[in-house]
Amino acid sequence: YHFDGIDDQISLGNDSKVQIENGTIQAWIKRENTDTVGFMDIINKRGNYSIKIQDGQFVTRQYNGGSGIQLSSGTYILDTNWHHLVIVFQSGVTNGTSFYFDGTKINSTTWSTRDHLYNLTFGNHPPFNTWFNGKIDDCGLWNRALDSCEINDLYTSTLNSCNPTSIISTEKNSISIYPNPSSGITHISSDVSIGQIIIYDMMGKEIIRQSCNSNQVVLNINEFASKGTYLFKIEDLSGKIIHTQKLIYR
Repeated sequence: YHFDGIDDQISLGNDSKVQIENGTIQAWIKRENTDTVGFMDIINKRGNYSIKIQDGQFVTRQYNGGSGIQLSSGTYILDTNWHHLVIVFQSGVTNGTSFYFDGTKINSTTWSTRDHLYNLTFGNHPPFNTWFNGKIDDCGLWNRALDSCEINDLYTSTLNSCNPTSIISTEKNSISIYPNPSSGITHISSDVSIGQIIIYDMMGKEIIRQSCNSNQVVLNINEFASKGTYLFKIEDLSGKIIHTQKLIYR
């Protein structure tokens, strides 16, 4: 999604599922410019968790019963490239809240929540008009603290490398899904015939199921998906799963 820095925001309301005090938030962002003055909010749950940029620096907000103060990551985003931002937050835990930038842990601090009164908002901190100027993609919210391996998997679009025993073996098969990230047209190449491709969103909902009988398949993701992260499951002609992989569509 592109946010114009003037009046664009997305509100997801204040459902009980987003009222959490220990969890993980992520976003891929691409700034429109390199201004270093003022605040821009990427994800904001006022009185609770947030991902922000303050004067060019990746920050969040600490609530201790009052209005709150900024907590700094120490990392500045002074370009217009895509970056992966993650905050693992654990309210009231000493050094239990961590910043991750492009897959790497960069700082830890102590953070606490205040209340659960306000909506979860992307691109702004209502009512303070801290509009984000640029693109925000593939946001995520988990109700637990992800570990460093899981966060690196999110950054590299690797499927479940933190639990190798659960990965379907593809040792005898050479399969490529590219480019990744993709802008729409996605190529799948295999040394065995592909029987079926099933694509899921990150909530586990099946998006498309396409039958094939080829070693080379081209999909136009623009036709059936909005931008975000998807899981590809590939089966051979017998119906055996031979490959699974995440793909980022942006």
